[in-house]
Amino acid sequence: MMVAESDVDQFSLFPEANAADIVRTRYLLSRYMKLKADVEGFETNNLSEGSEILKEAIKVKSNIEKAADLIIDNDTRRIIDFRFLKGNNRKTTILRFKSIMSESTIDRYIEKGIESIAQTFKLWDEFESYKSC
Repeated sequence: MMVAESDVDQFSLFPEANAADIVRTRYLLSRYMKLKADVEGFETNNLSEGSEILKEAIKVKSNIEKAADLIIDNDTRRIIDFRFLKGNNRKTTILRFKSIMSESTIDRYIEKGIESIAQTFKLWDEFESYKSC
């Protein structure tokens, strides 16, 4: 007996990231460099360790890094690292990787990486705690 494709979703062991989760992840990744600078600024200036804003920024920054490290595909992980964690724009990312793959392939890897991170955040049930970022 064949199972309809819509029935397969019922058997998923883990929650699936939806479109809103992916948009939220894209936003968090776009803010990663700002979060990183804020955390480094707090640490450099020995500002209050009890600050809720600092604690949240440290958590989000750390979780983005951990989720990016969990991307299985090497090319996707390298592109996400270069694009978001090293703070490069899309154009620079395309220029960096265009000798080994096409622009559309790079864009697909970026989307694949964002979706992977969104899936990880969904699995960790972290989206609710990122509302104020």
